[in-house]
Parts: sequence; structure tokens; C-alpha cells
Amino acid sequence: MRACSKRSIRYIPSCISDAIALLTHMPLFPSIIAFIFVGFLAVPTAVYASDSLAAEDEISLQAILQNPFGHGSSLEDLVKTLPEESQQIWINDLKFACLAWQKELYKTCADQLQNVLNYPIFDNIKNVVLKYLCLANSHLGDHSQEILSYECFLETYPNDPNFAPISLKLASLYRQVNVPERAIYHYYTVMNRAITVPQEQLERYKSYVTWAQLGVAECHLMAEKPQEALECFEKIHLNTLDEALLREVSFKKALCAYQLQQYEKAVQALTQFCDKNVMHPEAPRAYFLRVQCCQALHLKKETLENVMQLLELGQAMRVERQDHWKDWDHWQKEAALDVAKNFYDAREFVDALKIYQVLVTLETEADWQWPILHQIALCYERLGLTLKSKAAYQLMVDAKDSWEGKPLVLTSALQAYQTQAQWHLEQLAYYEKLKNNVEGLLNINNSSANVSTRLPN
Repeated sequence: MRACSKRSIRYIPSCISDAIALLTHMPLFPSIIAFIFVGFLAVPTAVYASDSLAAEDEISLQAILQNPFGHGSSLEDLVKTLPEESQQIWINDLKFACLAWQKELYKTCADQLQNVLNYPIFDNIKNVVLKYLCLANSHLGDHSQEILSYECFLETYPNDPNFAPISLKLASLYRQVNVPERAIYHYYTVMNRAITVPQEQLERYKSYVTWAQLGVAECHLMAEKPQEALECFEKIHLNTLDEALLREVSFKKALCAYQLQQYEKAVQALTQFCDKNVMHPEAPRAYFLRVQCCQALHLKKETLENVMQLLELGQAMRVERQDHWKDWDHWQKEAALDVAKNFYDAREFVDALKIYQVLVTLETEADWQWPILHQIALCYERLGLTLKSKAAYQLMVDAKDSWEGKPLVLTSALQAYQTQAQWHLEQLAYYEKLKNNVEGLLNINNSSANVSTRLPN
């Protein structure tokens, strides 16, 4: 039997170090008599050791992350070999854990399996116990406990047939808790193991290595190292990826180019991605990034075209309630508000107005519409369209108890917009009056000039 040592878990973040300490200092069962008694329970390791995935099985990264142990022996099978009545506490705990697992009481199951590990059980039994402890913690969604149990499994069984899938799972968990350095360690462990893989397993292991390379690139991206990430993405053999991962890599390479401010390269890559993957979860962000690239390259026409396309797609996704429509909603607003503001600041009022007129229709709440309505009024004012400008301001000033058929609560922010709108209306009225007075004076002067020309010398 082997116990987990601290060496294998020295990189786990401090937030779970206390939990690790509990597992690494578990007391052994005090009585040697109990150890001798359980000897008859030993069964062939081949029965309960975790079996690797069959070579002919189809595998995917998603399947591995859900259950990296493959088709290993079950907890139920193990319990069936135990005596029906026993004085051994750990046997009863194991039966209780099995019952809890069957009833999907994963917290109870994990607690009972943890109790079993306090006793000097044989490796073939410990293998299954640790395996189900990992799976129970996965169901609970407690990443710290999940990491703890998977680290312990790899430390105890470094030659387990499912070492690579388990390492991929563990690396994925470290990414989720934002510890990319430790994730990279496990990804490279998978890649290094490829050297010793038997010939008959080599084809399958190529997928593991590819997923590990992809994981390393993702970690560099997470650590805000786009150059290192791009280099890793470029090294991946694309013919080893399925369609889903091909699309993922395509987007991430474009993202790296954007972060490296290689905007022309990024626009080209993003356009290829957007044209083929409009329903992909990353499509809204890809369209947003393409708009940002066009802005950075000072391509006014392309910027406007792309942001209007993004708004059109975003509205269509919202109406149809397509998958990820909320992402479309977020990124279309993010892009459009930014571009409209930049056009306004550049005194491109017509282009800014085009965007604001679409934006104002996206929501019906006053909190959303009034800031945009204010900008629409300003655009009209700057363009000299006084009547339209006054109409936009007047909508806010006249609002009292309701807005778009809903009760209106005038928050301090909305009151501020009303005050500004009223001020602009007064200014417009003042300038209109001043203009009329000036025109009146000009007309008088013109009339005097005409009279003087008719006077006799």
C-alpha cells in the first residue's frame, strides 16, 4: 500500500492546503489484527484496478473530463464481494457509501469513502475507493476537494492505465481555479508519458497529447501570454482535431493575434471564423473583436458595416431565442456603444446617429433608453435638425409616471437626464429667439438700404 505524499500536491493553492494536510496525515487503523482479518477480502487486482478505455471506443475530450476513469470497476461490484455481516467499521462505511452513491447523495458518499481511507485496506480496494471519491467530489462541484482527490489518486497509482485522462482532468480543474502553472505541469506530464507508451496505444495517445498541447496554449492565454499561446496553437497538428476543437483553435489563434495587436492578421482570421461559425458560442465575441480591429486600423466604413451587422445578428438571435443569445446581446451592446461614442467624438454625427437609433430599440426600460435618447438628441442638434432634437429632449421632460407602458421610477440618474434635457430645450429656444431677432434686424437693414437707394440726391 502507498500513501499520498505532500510531494505530489506541493503546487496546490493555499486555499486548499488545509484540506490536503488532512488527507496526507490520516491515521492508520491501530490494530494489526484487523489488518490480518481483512486479508481474505483481497481479490485479484485485475478485477478492481481501473481499466483503461477500450481501444475501439470513441473518445472525446468532453467525455474524458466527465469521467477520466473510463469503464473501470464499479463500487457496487466491490461491495458485492464483501461479507454481508462484519464487525469491521470500514466495511460498513463502504456499504453505506455505495448506498449513498446509488441514491446520488454524493456528499454522504464522499464522507464515507474518506472514512474508509483511514484504514489499512488493500490497494485493489483502495483503487476503487479513491476513484469514487474523485467522482463524488466532481458531482459536488467542490474544485478544491476534487483536486485533492485526483492528486491523491495519481500519487498512489502513478502507473494507472488511465493516467493520461486523469491528468487531463486534473489540469482542467487547475485551470478552473486559475492556477495555470500547475495545469501546465500536468499537461506536460501527459506529453512526456508519450515516450513510454506501447505501440498499440500510440494512436489513442496522440489525442491525449493534442489535448494537452491545446491545454498548454489555453493556459498561456489565461496568463495573458498571447505570444506563447499562439506558438503553442501553431504547433498543434490540426488533422488530429475534431470539428469542434478545430473551430475552437481557429478562434483562439485569432484572439492571440488581436491581443498581439496584429490587427490585419486578426481581421482576416476573425472574418474566416465568423463566416463559417455564426452559431458557435464564441461567434458574438468574434464579431465584436472584428469591430475593434477595424477601429484600431481606422477603417471607418468597415467599422460601421461590421457593427451594423453585429446589431442585426444580435437582434435576430434575441427574437429567435437562439443558444447564446444573451452573449450576442452583451457583445452587440458593448461594440455599438463604443463605436457610436467614437464616431460622435470624431464629429461623425450621421454615423453615430445610425448606431444610436438601433441601440435605443434594444431595451424598453428608461434606464437604457434615456442615455441613448440623449445622445440621439445631441446628434440631431449638432446636425442642425432642431425640431427632431427638441422632440427627443421633450420625450424625457414630459415623462412622469410611465415609460413605454411601464411604471416609471425617476431615479437620481433619470432626473439628471430630465434636467439636462430641459436645459437643452431652453438653450434651443433661446438660440431660436436670438436667431429670429437677428434675422429681423437684417430684414430692417435691408429695407432701409432699399429706401435709401430710392431717395433723391
